[in-house]
Amino acid sequence: MRTQPQEVIAKLEADNSRLKKEAIVLDAMKEGLDEFFEGLKMCLDKLYTFGVKQVPTKDDVISAQGCEWKVFKKLAEQLYNRELTGHAARDAIKLVMSSATAEQWNGFYRRILIKDLRCGVTEKTVNNVAKKNKFKQYMIPVFTCQLAQDSAKHDKKLTGKKMLEVKLDGARVVSIVYPDGKVDMFSRNGKELINFGHIAKEISEVVKRYKLIVLSDEIYSELTFDGDCESILNYCSEKVIVSNGLSKWCGAGGWRLGYFIIPEALKNLRDSLKILASETFSSVSAPIQYSAIAAYNNNHEEYINNSRLILKEVGEYVYENLKSNKININRPQGGFYLMPEFLITKFSTSEEMCSDILKETGVALLPGSDFGFSKERMIARLSFTDFDGNEFMKNIKQNKKIDLNLISKFAPKIIEGTKKLKTWSESI
Repeated sequence: MRTQPQEVIAKLEADNSRLKKEAIVLDAMKEGLDEFFEGLKMCLDKLYTFGVKQVPTKDDVISAQGCEWKVFKKLAEQLYNRELTGHAARDAIKLVMSSATAEQWNGFYRRILIKDLRCGVTEKTVNNVAKKNKFKQYMIPVFTCQLAQDSAKHDKKLTGKKMLEVKLDGARVVSIVYPDGKVDMFSRNGKELINFGHIAKEISEVVKRYKLIVLSDEIYSELTFDGDCESILNYCSEKVIVSNGLSKWCGAGGWRLGYFIIPEALKNLRDSLKILASETFSSVSAPIQYSAIAAYNNNHEEYINNSRLILKEVGEYVYENLKSNKININRPQGGFYLMPEFLITKFSTSEEMCSDILKETGVALLPGSDFGFSKERMIARLSFTDFDGNEFMKNIKQNKKIDLNLISKFAPKIIEGTKKLKTWSESI
């Protein structure tokens, strides 16, 4: 009798030995379980996504007859191509789930959709077995960044004439260009890069050429540490909508008042947004409106400069004291968040890691999976604002220099939390 995919997954789950897992994968290849490996490709190929956040488990006691692979495959392809989204996607998933057995759905189909096999097998495992045993039809596409290699270690490969050029140092940037012209730029560790004005200028040329509309979120623009955040609005004012608000630069978390700057050329869009807003939430609450009047009528330059100064020095302290061979972290350039990546293998997801950190140290972090990172990467978001900003600000007006003594006095929880986090990382 032909082995079912969920049965292969169960075997892989039951054994932690790498060699035995490879043997199980090889047996599946020899048996020609094409459906199983098609599912693995969908699950393990990082560029194959379904656009769904929650996929229900099947807990019915009464089992269904079973769902053929071609039915599930059609669903997966429709989700991948975004032919099904929102409620339509949810209903289609539930329909396919209703026809599948609980073992089939929970053990295989659902795991494909959540992009997590939960059996200790990665694309590397599958590809090693496939390559070694000449089953190349089962290999899974892998996307990796090409890194520079030391030529001294490859003398045999580097023969004959060589062409040399100067290597210019710079920032490694991952740029995501959306169909509407919006461009997000990130470091390889996931930190958003906002101060590349010359790139913004180039993007604006693309916007003009292809008649795109750009939505530029500049909510942190007042809190860049060098005070020089350059808006794309400076280069392409007619096709750019800028969003901003009070909560970040005012230090007013929860006082949510945001706004759009929309050019006259997009008047029709602006009018449509006004109608949409009025029908959605009518108006901002009165206390927030009065606060906004005070915020925008007065000069807050001294307050903003002091905020930048405090956040920069506190962020520098956290950065300098966390970076290590166990924690990969970028120096903060603005705002009040850091995104450390813990180079550990004890946990299967960043959410599990953050739960352990909270339990063992009392330090609360948000898992990187909440911000679009793969849950297998041990990335977390860290906010370094657990201090009385008002008290801190009162004590730097006379002396603009912030040293460790001031941070220890007015941000003691930052010191304590950073030490606990560092000690925890070294103990894993």
